[in-house]
Amino acid sequence: MARLAGKSGSFKLDATTPAVIAAITKWDLDSNADVLDVTGMDSGGVKEFIAGLTDPGTATFSAFAIGAIDADIRPGTMIKLELYQQSGDTSAWYGYAIVKSIKVSVAVDGSIVYEGTAQFTMKTTGAVVTTPKYGVPNYATTN
Repeated sequence: MARLAGKSGSFKLDATTPAVIAAITKWDLDSNADVLDVTGMDSGGVKEFIAGLTDPGTATFSAFAIGAIDADIRPGTMIKLELYQQSGDTSAWYGYAIVKSIKVSVAVDGSIVYEGTAQFTMKTTGAVVTTPKYGVPNYATTN
């Protein structure tokens, strides 16, 4: 298996057309599913599980400040979000997300740093599909 350096990944977001957030230093995507215990007395002494609800994921990022915070990344706003592992990748984790939080850190002995969290969600209109999807970003199929 190939090993990849994260030095050229990117993080794009916007309310209409995702654009690269310059000076990004890190992004994470955490998605998971509930695992439900359905062990019964008929389970032969072995626990049994089934899949429950899935959480499409929470994306977090850190970036050096390069100007004012864009109005599109204020808490509570719905955005289009794309996460690329490497520069030049045509595939990404992408979909609609709601900005959960923005933290700005300013220190006399350091640079200004933005940290944010966005919750991937399902668009509120159209067919229901889970996000994020992985592949070539196509919001027409990401409802």
